[in-house]
Amino acid sequence: MGYFHNNPENDQIIAKFRREWVTINNGCHKIKAPNPPEYNEAKFRRCLAHIALNYVAWKFGVDYALKDIFDPIRKYVRYGCHNKAWPYGQVLFEDDKPRKHLGIGLAENGRGHLICFNSYIDDFYIDPLNEVDLKDFISGKQGKELLYFP
Repeated sequence: MGYFHNNPENDQIIAKFRREWVTINNGCHKIKAPNPPEYNEAKFRRCLAHIALNYVAWKFGVDYALKDIFDPIRKYVRYGCHNKAWPYGQVLFEDDKPRKHLGIGLAENGRGHLICFNSYIDDFYIDPLNEVDLKDFISGKQGKELLYFP
């Protein structure tokens, strides 16, 4: 899809994309790239769930993550479900201000085990126990766009 490089001398991120995906307007570069053909929403959801479950094991301990209450998300991570998708929320931010570091932790102002994964541009929220009204929680966030995927 593209090439990313973090320049250690000035800590800037350099991105190179196909010319047809980049538009320049008043000196501002906008990148509009299609989803890669290999993108799979079901695998992406399972990946987010996997990250969340691993975070629970790291934060609270393996024995805690092996409790029965985590069986549904563990089953989802391991086998997927053709008729069920694990919900997640996404908060989009402006593409021109990427973060320099990724992050993961319990969601600020969240309840229970709600986990926030900070990517270079967007925040992803996943609740490994489905104990939070994620759609309502996402609606209270600030960002360019707020998305809920049931």
